Amino acid sequence: MEGHRPNSNADQKSDSGAVELIPNRVTEVPANSAGTGAQVLPQASVRTKSSQFRRLARILATVVSLAAALRYSAFILVADSPSNAADAVIVGDWRCGQCYPVVCNKMKSGNARTVLLVTRERKRVVVLGAVLPAEELCRTKLVRDGVEQDAIRLLDGTSDSDFETGRLIEGWLIAHPEKRINLLCDHFSSRTWSYILDRTISPSKRILVSVEGVADPRYNELNWWRSRVGLKSFFGNLFHQGYVRLHGEDRHQSVDWSPDAYEMAVLQ
Repeated sequence: MEGHRPNSNADQKSDSGAVELIPNRVTEVPANSAGTGAQVLPQASVRTKSSQFRRLARILATVVSLAAALRYSAFILVADSPSNAADAVIVGDWRCGQCYPVVCNKMKSGNARTVLLVTRERKRVVVLGAVLPAEELCRTKLVRDGVEQDAIRLLDGTSDSDFETGRLIEGWLIAHPEKRINLLCDHFSSRTWSYILDRTISPSKRILVSVEGVADPRYNELNWWRSRVGLKSFFGNLFHQGYVRLHGEDRHQSVDWSPDAYEMAVLQ
């Protein structure tokens, strides 16, 4: 009886080199490397590592692009303007707390000689005496910080919007020819203020008004997304700028909230 005959191909493989068994694939190791302990990586493993590397590269590229987009997105809110010396300085929004130290420094250094305040439209809480008017709060703060009382002036008229404030500024410039005004505001609202002044002040007077954005010490255009106050300021000013550009000025009808008028309104 003829015995079992071994596979000649297998004999030939064993003569030429070792055979390494891998799932779904057989990789031959040359005979001269069999005794050196060299390891041959499967092709599937190489493809997997290459795919992981490309995925990691895409993630890194996305992170870098997002960081750059966040940095440059704030510049649409900022209108850089030189902070040259002016005859008068005014705070656009009286709630801009970081603007008042700058006002005091300008007055002490001689870069401004007058501080202009805006009389705001009286709200009900002001008329009833619950809170002081905004201009009185500003005056008190400025005097406490070292600004002379005689250097503080009120603009003629009252304002219920930023557009009306722009018109009051033009009125002051007409009454004081050749005088210059430096308007201070939050850094992220500087472009909105520039837009408003462009539409409320005639070109011949507009060149006499510079807009200077004062940065909040807690954030700036390069890191605003890292803090809650920075996020609030960015999106608040972004929405406000969009509203001003698309809708324009809100026309409010002045309401007399004197006690007698309030009583008559209730009775009716």
